[in-house]
Amino acid sequence: MNTSACQGRTLWQVGRLVADTARGDGSDQDLELLDEIRRAAANMGLVGPAVSLAEDPPGAAQALDTWLAAGHHGEMSYMARLGRHRADPRTWAAWSRRVALFAQGYDHGSPCPTTPSRAAISRYARGLDYHDILKENLSRLVLIFQKAGYRALPFVDSSPLMEKALAAASGLGWIGKNGNLLLPGSGSFYFLGGLVTDAEWPLDSPVEEECGTCSICITACPTAAIIAPGIIDARRCISYLTIELKGAIPRDLRPLMGNRVFGCDDCQDVCPFNAPPQPAGHTAYRGDQIHIDLLSLAALDAESFRQRFRHTPIWRARWRGLLRNVMVALGNWGSPAARDALAGGLEHAEPLVREHAAWGLGRIGDLTSLALLTRRLPVEPHGAVRDEIQRCLAEAARA
Repeated sequence: MNTSACQGRTLWQVGRLVADTARGDGSDQDLELLDEIRRAAANMGLVGPAVSLAEDPPGAAQALDTWLAAGHHGEMSYMARLGRHRADPRTWAAWSRRVALFAQGYDHGSPCPTTPSRAAISRYARGLDYHDILKENLSRLVLIFQKAGYRALPFVDSSPLMEKALAAASGLGWIGKNGNLLLPGSGSFYFLGGLVTDAEWPLDSPVEEECGTCSICITACPTAAIIAPGIIDARRCISYLTIELKGAIPRDLRPLMGNRVFGCDDCQDVCPFNAPPQPAGHTAYRGDQIHIDLLSLAALDAESFRQRFRHTPIWRARWRGLLRNVMVALGNWGSPAARDALAGGLEHAEPLVREHAAWGLGRIGDLTSLALLTRRLPVEPHGAVRDEIQRCLAEAARA
């Protein structure tokens, strides 16, 4: 294929391209290993392997460069630092000949609560950390490669590889307009991982995308973060805002977050390919982080946070990040019942938490909440928090 034809395309468009590559048949030993890996993967609840060449997926590097140049990665500097090196597995393992992609489903049968006093936590984060579970499964597959005399290295989405683009190139699924990989007949509620190997397995063919004219995920995004099919401006995405962003959440986006304190599933929830729900591929993904009220989260101290979330994806947000998100959700709840928790946040040791607690009190906007802000203003030592308090009081005066 002439890869120059892919320049300027989105990853969604790249996923629609069928690679015109020579298809190796593999030796008998290669094929025996492939059969053994398929059986072992199925026993672990993995879908796959789907196999692609260990090279740049067509157009992926150009699409990544364009996305980074537009600043859509926000503060995820590690993506810009690695840049297009993420597209080619050979920069990670020069000896690799194939990439084997796998998917492992997680339970999505229970929707996030819409009651404003309860915390909405993305489905993938309700159980144990998938990085640990999936990589452990893949590492067990590596042992099979090694026993047969082959090399292999496992990777998940924390590794410096573009797992979605590779998965699309391998035919595991196609990249939908919401930027997620969709498995034919199964949807997108899957974790992705893979292996690079020197086993020269036969290649699988990419699948045709099936989104067609459907754009329901684009219109469903609460913050309009899907700016074009397959292009996500992370700076507007609630998953980025509640997990990856380490500083203050932009004021104009806070009201749009509702009760979401970690991640967002809206663009997947509305996707017709995600019905009916698929069972989780591992029992560790069936967690209990679903019926949690905001007030209990607001009361967490650092040690309680560590004990409850250390081995879950929520740990990535860290204590102050989760509390920042909770303060926003309490403000969006807007009930006087949230006032005491926000008042506690206004006294928190972390300026980031105090800033968002001030915003939350401003959202409630009753006399008691405004009095709390007025009393805090002259003793608040941090400039960003003072600015937030002053904005809230000024907005209340104009109302």
